[in-house]
Amino acid sequence: MRPLWLLLLMTCLLGGPACGGGGGTPPPLVTAVSPTTIYSLRGPTLRVLAEKLPPNGTLVNVRLRAATGTPFLAGTSDTLDLPGRTDAGSVTCTVPIGAAVGEAHAFISVIAPDGSSAVSATALLAFLPQEVTGFQPGTLDGSRPQAFTITGNGFLAAGSPSVTVEFESTAGSEFHVGIATSPTVSVPATAESQTVVTGTLPYAGVLAPTQARVTVKLANSTDIVSADAPASFLPGTEGIQGTLRFERVAKTSMGLDYGSITQHPIRGARVQLIRAATGHVITTRTASATGTYFIDYGVAESVFLRVLAETGPGHPPIRVEDNTDQNALWAADGPPFDTLAGVVDHDELLTTGWDGASYTAPRSSAPFAIMDVAYQGMAVFLAARPTLTFPLFTARWSPNNRPEDGDRETGQIGGAHYEDGVIYLSGKADVDTDEFDSHVVAHEWGHFVIDRLSRSDSIAGPHFIGTDLLDPGVAFGEGVATALAAMVLSPDTTYTDSMGVGQADGWGLDTEDSAIEFANAGWFSETSCAWLLYDLFDSVNEGAYDGVTLGLGPLIDVLTGTHKDTPYSTTIFSFLAALKGENATAATAIDTLCAHHGIDAVVDALGTGETHDGGLAENLPVYHALTIDGDTLSTSFVGNYAYNAVESNRRFYFTGPGGPVTVTANTVDPGTFIDDHDVALLVWREGVFLEAVNGFYYGDESITLSSTVTGATYVIQIIDQGAKPGSYACTVRATSGVPLRAVSSKLDPRRRPTAATLPTQRGRRLFELDRVGGADGAQRLRVTFRADMFDAHVMVSATDGTVLLGGDVEREHVDAWAGASIDLDVECGSAGLAHGNLVVKVRGYVAGRRVTDVRSVTVGAPLPEREAGVVRATSRGADGRTGRVKAMTRR
Repeated sequence: MRPLWLLLLMTCLLGGPACGGGGGTPPPLVTAVSPTTIYSLRGPTLRVLAEKLPPNGTLVNVRLRAATGTPFLAGTSDTLDLPGRTDAGSVTCTVPIGAAVGEAHAFISVIAPDGSSAVSATALLAFLPQEVTGFQPGTLDGSRPQAFTITGNGFLAAGSPSVTVEFESTAGSEFHVGIATSPTVSVPATAESQTVVTGTLPYAGVLAPTQARVTVKLANSTDIVSADAPASFLPGTEGIQGTLRFERVAKTSMGLDYGSITQHPIRGARVQLIRAATGHVITTRTASATGTYFIDYGVAESVFLRVLAETGPGHPPIRVEDNTDQNALWAADGPPFDTLAGVVDHDELLTTGWDGASYTAPRSSAPFAIMDVAYQGMAVFLAARPTLTFPLFTARWSPNNRPEDGDRETGQIGGAHYEDGVIYLSGKADVDTDEFDSHVVAHEWGHFVIDRLSRSDSIAGPHFIGTDLLDPGVAFGEGVATALAAMVLSPDTTYTDSMGVGQADGWGLDTEDSAIEFANAGWFSETSCAWLLYDLFDSVNEGAYDGVTLGLGPLIDVLTGTHKDTPYSTTIFSFLAALKGENATAATAIDTLCAHHGIDAVVDALGTGETHDGGLAENLPVYHALTIDGDTLSTSFVGNYAYNAVESNRRFYFTGPGGPVTVTANTVDPGTFIDDHDVALLVWREGVFLEAVNGFYYGDESITLSSTVTGATYVIQIIDQGAKPGSYACTVRATSGVPLRAVSSKLDPRRRPTAATLPTQRGRRLFELDRVGGADGAQRLRVTFRADMFDAHVMVSATDGTVLLGGDVEREHVDAWAGASIDLDVECGSAGLAHGNLVVKVRGYVAGRRVTDVRSVTVGAPLPEREAGVVRATSRGADGRTGRVKAMTRR
């Protein structure tokens, strides 16, 4: 059956009586639309009510016709067609965002599939732009709360009256709100209507007259922005303002020059206003990136400022703490002053405490000089790559800190170093101070950056710029830290370290002076790595060999990207291979620069084709390829080198088969002391440290991986532990499956020795040995170590060289117990013993070199039979403290 409206239409077309007489029946009407106003930044669903619509679910066309002009289709048409569908006497359709240009008013038609239509008698629909058109009051007082009103269009377009108003400084200063300093400040507000927003700005301090753009943020994430900057801010009429500065002592090529002291802004520090009478913290603010601050406070009383060695919100996260005072945050209190009506100008200058001959006043500038170097480093990095996110950087410094190994809580930090997100710096006057050695601070900060944003596989240890031949992981780890220091402090490229009486001694090396590399240039030199990396960065090309200027950004990209993800160890090879891959146009120039620094053209992260061996053929190749169940490979060591020297390290790699794998390193029995030919064995999987072993005896250092990842790269690092000079061979093999017996002794390569301050003295005994205990047959030995030794390893064996119970000895470790003693409770079987005669062997480090001392002792009557045998140790410090010595590790 045809619908009534269609029959009427047909009657009209046929000239029936209903259409006669010149009048006829008018077409159906569009009677209403919802919403009646559409804003340009929102594409709403439109609901149209009309007479005599087709059945529910019919697809129809909704046509918008402008009352004037051509506002549709980017200003090219006076009509806009939208698909719609009928439902319960209405039509729904969606209006696209930005459907109209400017303000427009439109008639609405609904056109049925057969061409019939219903039209509106008037322009029912209005299009209005969403914009902020006005702001009141004209000027805001930055020192007190103030109400404001914003006029415009579309403030209720999201359907919620809750909005946020953001002020963005376009000229003048940043805003100081709470403890934050920022170019923007946001406050909640209310949309009273589509055209009015009201709110109250509690406080937005500025240091100079400031213009701000106004943005109304709706609940649907729509931003309605002012075309210009209608909001004006003036500095507060009540409060305290000024600049925070610290003093820095200039450096010379050797020490510090106290005749040249400069002042620098304290950037981003938190500053507190303190009531002088009670010490109560009134409020806390954050200084700007130029050291300026403003505190809104109008009460007349005596106050003082406390500047904290900690950055506030909106700045790179930095803290400087005192490790000799429970890691308390450093702060500096200024002199009292009186607040008055209006704005009080008050600057703070934190001084060195130097009176011309010595430190006699508080050294208040020292923590802030350290903080400023870290701030500088992060600012330079963020300028190159703004999307970087830095975690909290912590520096620990104290006037008691000195280059001695021992208790950090007393200042014995062993010299400047980085560890687990924290750097430790010396501050002992007339011994070693680091606070004004900007390159020392920046070098340790560089370790922080590499550890937290990139990756380092360095086993660390003692090192000296310009002379050492180091394991390539150590060489790159130290070299990149030195290079980053030069980059962030550029144009100051001279690394200096002051020390001695009056901080007048020390040394200095210019990162731009290639002659400093001496005869040891190569992939094993931290100096070569540092100087090469800086040449890649800088714009000063010293000669034909230096034709590369990459800047910092590309280096950051490699450090935080491909180099970080290398399946092999992080070395100069992994870095340069990635750098050339990402900067192909500079590859030839990079090769030329490498040749100047003693490194062959890098083709991959393995150092394939490298010919520089540092004077020892066994140092090449850099990596040896292992085949599971394949040939046993052989290498050799010189013996008695520092554990992090290139001569002491060999690398192998294999591809994971998916099942268990056992890696074994074997050395040859020297026929003398059992650890003269000794190695440690470490395993890494694509940058993740898995396990290490370091037994006290030669041969069969073995690690079993219960499972491997198919296709993953495993790197094996073999480290010489031999205490006796002289070459010896070491074989390495990888086999599938699990052996019958696995050695369980472990070494943590992350813990490392800190160089002792005294030179090696081979003639001195490492320990004194005494028998203690009563006549009841108790077998107890006391071992007292020499004061300048650290990392004490103790082993007991029979006089014929047999290690008790085949070497299954519980090994103990003394770390940072200079001059301490341990008691050995000896319980062992009688096999292999000659009436209680034992050999006690101590191995440790003096001045960064490993040394060994052996004593024989008769413990008395023949030892009774025991079912099992171990050596146990209890530590005793110089103050009589006792406690269990922790499992042996290498520090």
